[in-house]
Amino acid sequence: VNVMGTANVLECCRHCGRVRSVVVVTTDKCYENPETGEPFAESAPLGGHDPYSASKAAAEMVFSGYNRSFFIPEGRVFCASARAGNVIGGGDFARDRIMPHCVQAALSGRDIEVRNPGSVRPYQHVLEAVAAYLLILRRQWEDRSLAGWYNVGPDERDCLTTGDLVDLFIRSWGGGIRRLDRPDPAAPHEANLLLLDCALLRRRFGWQPVWDIHEAVAKTCEWTKVWAAGGDVPAEMDRQIAANSAAKAAIDMACYDIMGKKAGLRVWKLLGAQVDAIQTDMTIGIDTPEKMAEDALSRVQQGFRVLKLKGGISKEDDLTN
Repeated sequence: VNVMGTANVLECCRHCGRVRSVVVVTTDKCYENPETGEPFAESAPLGGHDPYSASKAAAEMVFSGYNRSFFIPEGRVFCASARAGNVIGGGDFARDRIMPHCVQAALSGRDIEVRNPGSVRPYQHVLEAVAAYLLILRRQWEDRSLAGWYNVGPDERDCLTTGDLVDLFIRSWGGGIRRLDRPDPAAPHEANLLLLDCALLRRRFGWQPVWDIHEAVAKTCEWTKVWAAGGDVPAEMDRQIAANSAAKAAIDMACYDIMGKKAGLRVWKLLGAQVDAIQTDMTIGIDTPEKMAEDALSRVQQGFRVLKLKGGISKEDDLTN
């Protein structure tokens, strides 16, 4: 699936005639990992100790081959790669993943056995990654120079050990369950340290996570408890999307894009803009209002005159400032 599935989908995109923007999502496991403690930038060598990691690196090679052989020369399809860190969130019931393992144990009233509690991973809520994917899709559709390779991961402070993640889950879930460390010498190889450098994504798109790891785990528990109780899962999904400003904005814009394309209008025109274009000199990325104001003043002093400021971390702060 990772290799031929990627090739088949990209071949369809190439010949479809209606596809303009594509994001190939792989994983942080696509990098050759010498475990030096340094975060991987997008220029780090690809590789893989195990078949899964190697297949993800191979998918990246397929993407690169299509980009250089077809998409860039033909100029019709703009394609990017998103290499995401470990995602968690409600609705994940996959085998051999730590958060579904925690959920299954908690729902059964069992303690949580952890095979490799000291491994460090860049955990993030799935809505953070989805917001980044949709942002890349939309922005490269507008500007083909943004097509490229991007790491998608949390703040460095949210890269923690698997044991710490399980402890966060236990505190958020409640019920008196415990963590039991059970190393398995016969288990397949697992990297002990995996970190991502996401500076390129943040610099080009102004993207940053909305929820820290504590909130990500709490949202996972909330969704799961609604599901386990037979509650209204779509309503819970809507509530969580609305609570994550970046995800909500990305999904809203994706829907506006679909509506605009159906109507034959650009999004800005669909939303009622009265001018054809506004030429901007500089975009100020998302940050606190104080830091954005400081950055904007610095740019004005450098000679820039028309600035675009991105808001969205806090609706209340945006309205106040």
